[in-house]
Amino acid sequence: MTATSILQIIDEVPEIARLLVLEMDRINKPQSDLMSTSQAFREYGQAWVKKLLEAKALRVVRHGNRKMLSRAEMERVKAKENTAARLLIRKKKEGC
Repeated sequence: MTATSILQIIDEVPEIARLLVLEMDRINKPQSDLMSTSQAFREYGQAWVKKLLEAKALRVVRHGNRKMLSRAEMERVKAKENTAARLLIRKKKEGC
């Protein structure tokens, strides 16, 4: 393991910790993790949320007539996308 990869892991620790806290909240207090689709559209952007729903990357939980989404799930998908983008940028830099 190189010094660069160790530093990259250290940079990821806060993000991993934040995701762990959200996941623990989802497990311990499931109601507080859920948000309506309109709230998700406001916080994460309507196009992004719709894209995830169409790709079935998010589970929809129904409470009566309301469709609810998990904040922890959305943050996990967002973190995956951000990591994938960083890897692509890193590969492009190494290729030049």
